[in-house]
Amino acid sequence: MNWDWFLGFIEGEGTFTFTLEPRSKKDYKSGYNVPIMFQLPQKYSKKNVVLMRKIKRFLGSYGITTGEKQPYILPKKNGKWPPVKIVVFRLDSLIKLVEELKKLKWQTSKHEEFKLWCQAIEIKRSREHRKEEGIRKIKELMDKKKEIYKYSKKLMLFGPRTDIDKKLLSEIKKYKRRGIPKKHIAKILNISTSKVRNYLDPKYLKYHEKRKKR
Repeated sequence: MNWDWFLGFIEGEGTFTFTLEPRSKKDYKSGYNVPIMFQLPQKYSKKNVVLMRKIKRFLGSYGITTGEKQPYILPKKNGKWPPVKIVVFRLDSLIKLVEELKKLKWQTSKHEEFKLWCQAIEIKRSREHRKEEGIRKIKELMDKKKEIYKYSKKLMLFGPRTDIDKKLLSEIKKYKRRGIPKKHIAKILNISTSKVRNYLDPKYLKYHEKRKKR
């Protein structure tokens, strides 16, 4: 296991999240807390539990803490096991993770999401999030992240129009081939999971584009 292998896993399955949680101004001057985390979920299976434990040991050798009880193995719900996952949420561990991931060569548009996430971490590291200006910056980053999803949706619905579009659409398809859950793609497109395959089919995109021109 090495960082190049781990990056490929991240580009297919990893999620970089940051959000704003309203809090009392007695505890937070800005009125918000800014939870930031990295998650790497996998469908529950004995094989994936073993894999996640190996990843935990791999990260631990770099001083990246994922918590003693991780990977999380939660009880069954409705007769099904929830995903087993690695979650990194401590700020010092997130900073170490960023330092390693910045050294690597990214292959997909997940890199854009990662760069926004890094900016959010820097805002929290410098304690800017305790001021209104810092919260404004976090909101701007959240809006930019939404734009990435909107652009992905537009490409899937209407097809690529430029060389840059074609490259990005190709990367979106790589996401799907690497195992991004259908429900995630469906959420971006705001469609049912049963229709996801159609939207990733080049023939369907070509047909849909012709209909739009009529």
